[in-house]
Amino acid sequence: MKLSTVFYWSFVVLGLTTIYFKEHSIAVISLGIAQAIDNFSNPKPWKERSLFSKIWTTILFTLVFCLIGLEVAIRFK
Repeated sequence: MKLSTVFYWSFVVLGLTTIYFKEHSIAVISLGIAQAIDNFSNPKPWKERSLFSKIWTTILFTLVFCLIGLEVAIRFK
């Protein structure tokens, strides 16, 4: 197993755990770092990735942007 894969899943688990504890800003940072690591650990272009990989990546990007929106809404309430 590559070290970048271990880092990727560590940051994903950290991000999801911090969502559970309602630390949204830390979750955004952790999941954003995981997305950056994923781009380096997966050498396949987007069109050649499996459907599961595309769906998972899309879900994580959507989650990051929703958390950013939630954090902005909470701060400017």
